[in-house]
Amino acid sequence: MCDKKRKVILDLCVSGYPDIQPWQVRSACFSFPQLKAEDTRDQCSQAIMADLYYTYLSHLLNPIEGNEAAREDSSLVKEFCEWSIGIDSRSESDSSRMQNFMDIAAPSSKYHKKYRRDLIMLLDQSFFIKNYGLSLDLSKCVDDLLTHF
Repeated sequence: MCDKKRKVILDLCVSGYPDIQPWQVRSACFSFPQLKAEDTRDQCSQAIMADLYYTYLSHLLNPIEGNEAAREDSSLVKEFCEWSIGIDSRSESDSSRMQNFMDIAAPSSKYHKKYRRDLIMLLDQSFFIKNYGLSLDLSKCVDDLLTHF
């Protein structure tokens, strides 16, 4: 599939949310049917499809242009965070992916209030990436939450 076709499909999937669910996009990206010998179409590599799926999540959960209902889905936000830091993804985390995680997790981020955040999950993930400053900030948020409860 050429880049233009991928972009059109990506835009369609993002704009189709919630009718087109993320699990359906994930399934389409990672199910590789066996091609017959006479089939000469090029298949995308798993790395390209993983990147396409992450790009889909990035667009869907974008704090400015993304879908507000998607940002309220805690399991979807968790999956996006896991992919952003390299847990349960097909590729390593990079600085732009890490920034996506920080936009959600860091209390100092101007975007963190746009997401339904599971503070305990974010705290676990901050330990996973060994960002102990973020862990401390998140533990203060948990403490504040428990104090008001």
